[in-house]
Amino acid sequence: MVIISSSDHARINKDPEIRINAIKALEEVKAPEVIEALISALKDKDWEVRLSATKALGKFKDPQAIDPLIFKLKDKNLNVRAEAVNALKNIEDSHVVEKCIIALNEKPWDFRANAAVVLGLKKDPRAVEPLIAALKDRHEKVGENAAKALAMIKDLRAVEPLINALEDKRPRIRYAAALALGIIEDARAADALISALKDNVPSVRRNAALSLGKIKDPSTTDPLILALKDKKPDVRYCATLALARINDKRSVDALIVALKDKGSNVRYGAAVALGEIQDHRTVEPLIEALKDENPNVRCSAAMALGEQKDPRAVKPLIFILQDESPRLRQQAALALGKIKNYQAVRPLIIALKDEDEKVREDAAKALGLIKDLQAVEPLIDTLQDKEMFVRQSVAVALGEMKDFRAIEPLIFALKDNSYVVRYSASEALKDITGKNFGLDLGKWKKWWDQNKEKLNKNHNYRYHEAVNNVTPSDKYFGWNRGSNPCFPATPIIHLISITYGATKNPYDQNLFLNTSLKHINMVSSFGCFWYRHYWR
Repeated sequence: MVIISSSDHARINKDPEIRINAIKALEEVKAPEVIEALISALKDKDWEVRLSATKALGKFKDPQAIDPLIFKLKDKNLNVRAEAVNALKNIEDSHVVEKCIIALNEKPWDFRANAAVVLGLKKDPRAVEPLIAALKDRHEKVGENAAKALAMIKDLRAVEPLINALEDKRPRIRYAAALALGIIEDARAADALISALKDNVPSVRRNAALSLGKIKDPSTTDPLILALKDKKPDVRYCATLALARINDKRSVDALIVALKDKGSNVRYGAAVALGEIQDHRTVEPLIEALKDENPNVRCSAAMALGEQKDPRAVKPLIFILQDESPRLRQQAALALGKIKNYQAVRPLIIALKDEDEKVREDAAKALGLIKDLQAVEPLIDTLQDKEMFVRQSVAVALGEMKDFRAIEPLIFALKDNSYVVRYSASEALKDITGKNFGLDLGKWKKWWDQNKEKLNKNHNYRYHEAVNNVTPSDKYFGWNRGSNPCFPATPIIHLISITYGATKNPYDQNLFLNTSLKHINMVSSFGCFWYRHYWR
């Protein structure tokens, strides 16, 4: 009878800490008497003891505790009430829903409000009609919680009542109804939410804008553009986020204007939205936003330029790689990787030695996306980086580039002390070689010892053949008919750099490279392997 003596001790001891520790000890005991002892502890004078007992009952999930826990929804202490809600959510018994529905009509008001929360968390369709009725509860908090609970259940029966609730005189009801309609995402709510954009309470207008973004109805674009002129910056910010989700090009001009908004969060949201909308008009304004005084705005502008994939952004983003903010350098590296322009290769190779580990990691990712072979050796060197996630990103990048020079270093990386690095190295080896020995270092070594001479010889042969091939079409395309897919057929780029690399005028080099690469891309329709100037 250790359980009984422990609970008795918990009740009679004057020190609340000792009673709490006794409850924690009871949590480890699997016996029916424990539930009774914990239910008894719910009546303790000390709120922390009641809280501990409530948490323990939530862990046991015993139906015996349903009525006592529902009673605790009335507890004087907010923490105990909140924990009772959580405990009731965990108990898988239909009686919880039934008793909480009954509680929606009882006193006091906070009892009804907490019962509504439980019903929302349970997501039981039986609660929909009682919660719809609770929208009109005389206490505002009960109606607010009822609206939020209906949002959690996402039953379409709630749409019309929630639309009507947008006309309620009480602002918290309108606030919750606007939020709920966005979560349910029913197009019937669009007109009512457009009207709510003119509500006299800013939080209602804000939720209305967000919900219109969730519904994604193009007909709401113009009202949201008007909301970009709202007096409150939070509302304007939410309007930018909504326009980002709707992705309507009609909003481009207004969002470009919003890049100059007084509110930094509005400028941030405008940059995010412009990144989502693929339109050539956005590039120059986003490049200008890279100079914004707010670092968050500059970061979002860099991300947006990466989404646009426009070569006009390459040089500004390369410049940003030198910024004092590590986060901005990181976003610039990621953006350059998405644009996939060869001009970014050398700056990204330099970024592999950045003092910030995230910048090094994202520079490696970017080089893996661009797939320029001059990055292979620098990436191999970075496999020795002290940070685990940098090494992992390097291994992934080498796998994407599929160059035989990476095989031996990647086999060596199978000894790395980090599992994620070893796994990424094994996947890269599989991509390069077409073999799958998993993490088995011995098998990889054996295979490499048997094949490296042949692979290296074949690698050199194909490289020289591609550079010196007498077939004019092959020379233009950088394509070798018998090439192994493990070797990226891009030696035409090396041919260009060898032929024109001697010039001391960088302008001449870039001019020739741009012209040649554009020509390669132009003739790609003949079906040969080509090197795209702008990777897509």
